[in-house]
Amino acid sequence: LLIHRNELSKRYHESARKLQDADIESGEWNHIFNSISESLNEVEIQFIQRFRYSMIIQIYSFLETELNTYCQTVYENSNTNFRLTDLKGANDIDKVKIYLSKLLDIDISKKPSWKFINDLRKLRNVIVHHDGVFSSEYRDYKSIKEFSKDNFMVKGNAEISFLRFDNPEFIKDCLDSVQRFLLDVIKHKHIA
Repeated sequence: LLIHRNELSKRYHESARKLQDADIESGEWNHIFNSISESLNEVEIQFIQRFRYSMIIQIYSFLETELNTYCQTVYENSNTNFRLTDLKGANDIDKVKIYLSKLLDIDISKKPSWKFINDLRKLRNVIVHHDGVFSSEYRDYKSIKEFSKDNFMVKGNAEISFLRFDNPEFIKDCLDSVQRFLLDVIKHKHIA
């Protein structure tokens, strides 16, 4: 995208120089200018969206890594042969939930930040597995639509919707919620 953006910018500046010297009507100039500007704007929008997608993926990946590390610490400091990797679950966070419940009697789904964390997982999955495009048939459509309120946009319709991250504060909210959640989970003693 960056290469494409730079190429469009270069073409724009070259065309602007040529047009200044040429005898072109203003309507034709406006058409050329608008065409290049729209292309440049679309690349800019796509770059920002891809960057925000990657931030969400990275934040969630960090959360999973920290939870897995915490579970490993619990295992190493307890008198059990039961590891996180011994569990089967729908996803990694479900396995962590089961593990901490069995070993420490901690129900992470009761933590204040849990709903945000679970919605973040669903959002991450739409980005990773469907490139941010989904329909009303998607199993988490309703919860993603609900999660989007005041956080990001879901554009399109029931047949085809896509994510548009227009609120830069949402990334900060994700970081803050993950931090609160992790601090809330690890504040418990983990030595059996």
